[in-house]
Amino acid sequence: MNLFILCLLTFFTYIYFWIKNRKNYWKNLGFEYIKLEFPYGSFKGIGTEKPLCSGLDEFYQKFKGKAKVVGLYSFVKPVLLVIDPDVIKHVMIQNFDTFHDRYLYYNQRDDPISVHLLALQGSEWRDRRAKLTPTFTSGKMKLMFDTIQNISNQLVVTLDKSINSSAETEMHEIVARFTTDVISNVAFGLDSNCLNNPESEMRKYGKDMLDFTPYDFLKFQFTCSFPDLSRKLHLTANKPNVIDFFYNTFRKNIEQRERTDSYRKDFLQILLELKKSSTLTVDELAAESFIFFLGGFETSSSLISFALYELALNPDIQQRARDEVRQALEENDGKITYELVNRLDYLEMVANEALRKYPPAYFLNRVCNKDFNIPDTDLVIPKGTYINVNVYSLHYDPEYYPEPQSFDPERFTSENVKMRPQCSYMPFGDGPRRCIGGRFGMMQSKMGLAKLILNFQFSPCEKTVVPMRFTPSSLFLESADKIWLHVKRI
Repeated sequence: MNLFILCLLTFFTYIYFWIKNRKNYWKNLGFEYIKLEFPYGSFKGIGTEKPLCSGLDEFYQKFKGKAKVVGLYSFVKPVLLVIDPDVIKHVMIQNFDTFHDRYLYYNQRDDPISVHLLALQGSEWRDRRAKLTPTFTSGKMKLMFDTIQNISNQLVVTLDKSINSSAETEMHEIVARFTTDVISNVAFGLDSNCLNNPESEMRKYGKDMLDFTPYDFLKFQFTCSFPDLSRKLHLTANKPNVIDFFYNTFRKNIEQRERTDSYRKDFLQILLELKKSSTLTVDELAAESFIFFLGGFETSSSLISFALYELALNPDIQQRARDEVRQALEENDGKITYELVNRLDYLEMVANEALRKYPPAYFLNRVCNKDFNIPDTDLVIPKGTYINVNVYSLHYDPEYYPEPQSFDPERFTSENVKMRPQCSYMPFGDGPRRCIGGRFGMMQSKMGLAKLILNFQFSPCEKTVVPMRFTPSSLFLESADKIWLHVKRI
């Protein structure tokens, strides 16, 4: 017993001095830093009382102009927040070979749909990216345009029915059903019919997938910080019911298409052709279909609903965007085509400004795979260091965006874009790991927005919450309140 007590005391003494020494990690390296508060690290209250974007923004504001980077702690693991756009450019683009991996958690054994392009590292990522890049060429996206257009027509019908009972409408849910229908069709080959049936399985599991609690936020932080231990503990990146549903749905649909030799102009068809021409397995294809669904439906539904919110608050901007769509249709015999949607420059500026104020994926991360000297400093980032970039802070920095709380699409004229540092606007990331499906997301978002403002007028109502508040525990930028707007048929 005495030996046991002695061992226990020795263990806790070791842990105490190890943590005490850990608190000086960044100080010893010469970095500015936020102190470690065990067990929270530098993130006390983040994910429970305030969202990650706000917590990181506090650090950004504290050190902006004083340091190019600042040391933080995730639990007891050192992470580095990059503030300066020039250093961000080195991380994302110029020295990509030193920072080519993300530190997103995946677990091939217990969660096969987590092993996707977003999380893969090293040569596995390069190989997968090379195989998937041709999937998102203009020609391939044009094949999917008719599907998007047909579902956007149904969006108009559904919203029209909704305002017959009440002009005050919660727009995010309707838009999420629209993007779920689009992505279900192109990613899984399914007519999910969420616009007509809000209780459909695809919508249910789409909600479950993004229903983050403070526990889920802590689990995300833990698994990313300690991936090897997490795999030994059989922790998964996704919820078990979500894994089973999306994996089995994909496998069932791809097997049916192979068996019947049927053909559709969608992402699933492209994946099927990849399966025939490469070494990609069904598990790997299921993972890519899943991340395409997640990225495609959530980021686009957020973009459209936040854009509608801002257009409702800024009627002059809404009317100008509507006039552009009307004029383009008049010049194109009343037909909405892939080429027409790409020519809606002002609507794209509106979408870009919405992405500036409300970037869905508001922080980026990388891993330093060898010691890196930060240019024009004596600071060296050690090999293995986790790197964070808070996109939200960059998008709200008045140095790059004067009066950042104002909604101003003119920020995205070609002249104004050229005046800003390259890495001061990154809703889809930047460099070789830039979001591969960003152009598809913009296409379906512009299509949805064009149809909506062409047929409806949006304005604030008594339930509209101003200013916007964000959910603390969400890993995406998500409104803490429902987006209620007054909707009138034109």
